[in-house]
Amino acid sequence: MSAQADTAEKPRSMSDNSENKPPALEPAVMRTIGRELRAMYADIIAEGVPERFAEILRRLDDPGSEGEAQ
Repeated sequence: MSAQADTAEKPRSMSDNSENKPPALEPAVMRTIGRELRAMYADIIAEGVPERFAEILRRLDDPGSEGEAQ
């Protein structure tokens, strides 16, 4: 084994973050990302939710519904 291999850092995955918190972003960067995401998904948002899906969501929100977990 070479000395270089011993001292090389192993790549870390995002789940290896010992602090378990995402990196902080500047407010301006967050606004820009939000603006870009809204522009990318504007057509999908404008479509709305299909009625069948909306009914399922309403039933899940209703604590007295039959779909409640037991």
